[in-house]
Amino acid sequence: MAKRKNKGKSWGVFFITMGFIVLQLLNIFFSMAYSEAFYVAFTGKSTINTNVNFEGMPEPGSVALFFPLYTLMRTFGYKVCHWLGYHADAELDSTLVPPTLFEGGIAFVIPVFEKTSVRYKQKFNQRSRFFQIVFYLGFALYTWAICYFGMQISYFIFKQKPYMPGIIPFFVTAMALMGLEWSLTRLYYKKFPKLFKLDVLMVEHGQPVLGHFTANQKVQMKMKHH
Repeated sequence: MAKRKNKGKSWGVFFITMGFIVLQLLNIFFSMAYSEAFYVAFTGKSTINTNVNFEGMPEPGSVALFFPLYTLMRTFGYKVCHWLGYHADAELDSTLVPPTLFEGGIAFVIPVFEKTSVRYKQKFNQRSRFFQIVFYLGFALYTWAICYFGMQISYFIFKQKPYMPGIIPFFVTAMALMGLEWSLTRLYYKKFPKLFKLDVLMVEHGQPVLGHFTANQKVQMKMKHH
């Protein structure tokens, strides 16, 4: 009986993982499509840069829109997994993707899923829905800002080099922004709970699940400070 239970559990995890991967592939496709469509609709401009130095390179606005759309839709994908009774482990698994300079940050990273236990669900339900939403929106916003302003600054700097092909500044910018994003993301995960005095209840797919401190925890924290 135990073997059957373990086998059933592994098959459940397998289907959830495969389903999540499919959702992510669809997410990438639709995020790219919507970012281009929204950019054209709101600005009336092409998504391709027409500057002579960067002709054929993407506009910063259209590229930057991809990230908040992708981030929010990815969060919804994790929510779907919760509805189906599974959750992602704390750490992301980058062993199934090519090694990168940023711990899988520029590759397709696969989360490890587990069946949600009653105890886990009870603890997860203690989270602050309001601050969790604020956390995700803030994450999407600063990711957009890094990409947009980073590309604008880079294009402005490299515009002074009239004989440099556009692909070179675009590649340099992409590598620099990924490094900056990787560093600021870890700082954001650490500082956000401290800023709003929140308790990190647990970690899922590398991101904190946030809740309010209990009365006993607040008393203990005051005693430590005194």
